[in-house]
Amino acid sequence: MAHQDKFAEDSINELTILQSHRKPEESIDRLTYEIKNLQIIRARQEAIIEAFDGLIYVCSADLEIEFMNDRFVERTGRNPVGEKCYPALHERNDVCPWCVNDRVQAGQTVHTEVLSPKDNRYYHVINTPVYHPDGSISKMSMIRDITESKLAEQELKTSEERYRKIVEDQTELLCRFLPGGTITFVNQAYCRYFNRHRDSLVGKDFIPLIPETDRDKVFDNIGRLSRSNPVSTHEHRIIAPNGEIRWQEWTNRALFDEQGNIVEYQSVGRDITDLKRAEQALHQRTEELERSNKDLEQFAYIAAHDLREPLLAIAAYLKLLERRYKVNLGADGNKFLAGAINSTLRMDGLIQSLLAYSRVGNEVQCFERTDCNRILDTALANLLSLIEESSAVVTVEDLPTVTANPSQMLQLFQNLVSNAIKFAGDTPPKIHVGVTRNDNEWQYFVKDNGIGIEPPYFDRIFLLFQRIKNRANYPGTGIGLANCRRIVEHHGGRIWVESTPGKGSTFFFTIPDRLER
Repeated sequence: MAHQDKFAEDSINELTILQSHRKPEESIDRLTYEIKNLQIIRARQEAIIEAFDGLIYVCSADLEIEFMNDRFVERTGRNPVGEKCYPALHERNDVCPWCVNDRVQAGQTVHTEVLSPKDNRYYHVINTPVYHPDGSISKMSMIRDITESKLAEQELKTSEERYRKIVEDQTELLCRFLPGGTITFVNQAYCRYFNRHRDSLVGKDFIPLIPETDRDKVFDNIGRLSRSNPVSTHEHRIIAPNGEIRWQEWTNRALFDEQGNIVEYQSVGRDITDLKRAEQALHQRTEELERSNKDLEQFAYIAAHDLREPLLAIAAYLKLLERRYKVNLGADGNKFLAGAINSTLRMDGLIQSLLAYSRVGNEVQCFERTDCNRILDTALANLLSLIEESSAVVTVEDLPTVTANPSQMLQLFQNLVSNAIKFAGDTPPKIHVGVTRNDNEWQYFVKDNGIGIEPPYFDRIFLLFQRIKNRANYPGTGIGLANCRRIVEHHGGRIWVESTPGKGSTFFFTIPDRLER
């Protein structure tokens, strides 16, 4: 107990020295005041020691333990006051090689961090001198377990190093800058792009790297960033080291302090000059193609329209010739005349098909809510004589209402159904029209039991003038399915066929489900 009250003994010794120097006439009140003052000091020391959440011990100049706080006693399981510190605390027979007692005896306060081999934990140790009235100095060691903070610090360093490697290895440009535009960090890719050393960029304004015509756009984009909208992406031009104007895309992120104020921006950029040039070239090419297609459509429409006039005149004269001179022409003459009339009629049908084909992309768009049940009923009514003549059986599912061009949808259904009847083969045609729902579109189908199609022709049949069957047995212009594809694509859909030769075909097409166009 006497060893633990070393500080109390020092206080009493100080009081004794004060008493030895007092004059006899000094009152007892003064002495009482000094005692109370020393008691207050002692209470403060005890409170500080008690409040300290670590371990404390004090040893003399010859390394004998003079004091150990309760936490340290609990830690060691005993109170080694009066023993040498190195065997009692470190189980050594000689002074510890890391001992700093000499420096403390010289009046220094020494801070150290150690990794204890006993429990593999980190400790921060403050070794400070304690001065006694007799001139001697003790070493007080205050020890705090800092393992968690040390491990967190190491993890932070590892994370920062990992982040730095990721940043430096990026091919994208990365920089950070203050609200005023002063650069605080750039990665190596940024330095390589601008052919500048990091030291010549950090601390400088990035604005001179941007053409004056683009600066307002950059300021406007950065100025819109806020706590609720911390990230944005924009494109602007920059001045390359060789003076060339190039395009970049930047994603800016605002960084905030605890009060919500923007303290810094981080930006990630990439060069999009080649992409911009490709987009511009594609745009120009698209405009040229659109002009060319319009010219071709207009030419086809005008040419087909003008071709019908002389053709109809030829047909009229041939029919007149047939009526007036049929009895005089003989069998061969009538045969030749009938062939000429059929050829003119087939040519007229071909021209009308071309006109219909050219109108699909050339006419003003007229999309409206279209009841496909009514459209299909009209198509079947138009084909009634063909259906009765071929004894065809057509079954229909309930069809949806879609946003479409009614006249084109009528032409589409009519072409597909007539096509199924035309290529029925030797058995009466059985045709089924239905629809299924796929995501944001309707998928229609027209299924038949006809002669089918060989796989190599699945795509070819949708091209102009492509006929895969004999004209004598299967008449037609070779434009019907091409027209169907043009109509479907004009509506933003797709058309294709699945077929097995001898077992029939199923034509599928899609129409997007949208309320407006």
